[in-house]
Amino acid sequence: MKAVWYICFLLFLSPSPAGPVNPERALRNGITAFEVGWWKTALAILRPVAESPTVPREQRLTALRYLGAAYAQKGDDALAVETFKTLLRLSPAPVLDAHVFPRAAVERYLEAYEALPILTDVHLRPARFHPVTEDTALVFALTRPARVKWQIRAPDGTVQFETSAAAERGLNRLTWEGFFGEQFPPEGRYEYFLRAETEEGEWYEVTLPVKIELYAPLGLEPKPHLDRLPDKKPLPTEKTIVHQRPNPSLRAAGLSILGVGLFIGVLTEDEDIRSAAEVLMYAGAGLALYANFGGKRERETVELPENVAYNEQLQTELAERNRRIDEENERRRRRVRVQQYWD
Repeated sequence: MKAVWYICFLLFLSPSPAGPVNPERALRNGITAFEVGWWKTALAILRPVAESPTVPREQRLTALRYLGAAYAQKGDDALAVETFKTLLRLSPAPVLDAHVFPRAAVERYLEAYEALPILTDVHLRPARFHPVTEDTALVFALTRPARVKWQIRAPDGTVQFETSAAAERGLNRLTWEGFFGEQFPPEGRYEYFLRAETEEGEWYEVTLPVKIELYAPLGLEPKPHLDRLPDKKPLPTEKTIVHQRPNPSLRAAGLSILGVGLFIGVLTEDEDIRSAAEVLMYAGAGLALYANFGGKRERETVELPENVAYNEQLQTELAERNRRIDEENERRRRRVRVQQYWD
């Protein structure tokens, strides 16, 4: 009777051959088999989930954790250590909980942890929402806290880009902006060099061959140049000054007429002649005043040096903004794509 019940339970837990494995259901059934101590059944159910690259990451990590523990309980220590190494390469996790996993599984996990280098699982991953680069994020896992140095090297070994940072245990990400200095990189083959070193002096290095390509994305219109600065206006560089020029000959004639009228008015006693002399005096005085203040006007254009300097500064700022627009248009027209390659 016990054998029949075991066979029924095994058929219930095993994935159906009629269709693809349901990772969530298989993982649940595998954990159930592990908890009741049926190691072979747990191995049969969990192995496809742990080895499938299409299974979601968290489910795969859980499957690897229980798969390694099942190997340890079954006595396959070498397979248990290798399974835990795979787990640590994907995600260096804390020590297995001794309240959940048996002592043998925890010991094999620690053995894998000690045998694994501090730097694992180095690969490229898309840099999401980055305006210039694509697939330039370098992702790696550390089994212990360390300081990492990342270099991009040309085929001749010349370092084109370098950065360093302190990284914690677990998954880490470093992103390259897509430029060597301020220029786009030449297309071709390069090397990603990553070195991790702990405070105790333990270090590990990984070299990843990559290929850098430039491409033009679709649907991006270039920004137009500015005709003038939107927040500043140029000042007038000249102003006109009006000069009043007196007419000497006309003024002399007016004073002469004024003098004749005055002379006549002094010498004569006749009222009519005096009246005529007064008119003559007024005419002469008016003519002299007109010669002084109502004569020829001359216009002179004068340059304003301070305004000229200010406008030159505005032109310099406008040229700088247009240069930045050209650079942005160049960046919008080009993107950097990094791909790993194998010889």
